[in-house]
Amino acid sequence: MDQHPELWRGRRVLVTGCTGFLGSAVTRELLTRGAVVAGLVLGLFQQAANFMVGGVFSSVAVFAAFILVLLARPEGLAGVALGRRV
Repeated sequence: MDQHPELWRGRRVLVTGCTGFLGSAVTRELLTRGAVVAGLVLGLFQQAANFMVGGVFSSVAVFAAFILVLLARPEGLAGVALGRRV
């Protein structure tokens, strides 16, 4: 990442597992370089699916819901990215 510091400025990046050890470090580094970062956290959806569906089908339900959201709202649930650092 150090070779081209301006490479990430203003780019939209999706980081899956952004609450994990490596994902949080990558997210922090991208934010410091000016990227607009979107994170994917499936833990809450997984717990809800375990409660409602249970068993093996809970993982299928989580990823089906994720695919439906991506198809219906490719810009994300929150709408257009503001491009500001939080």
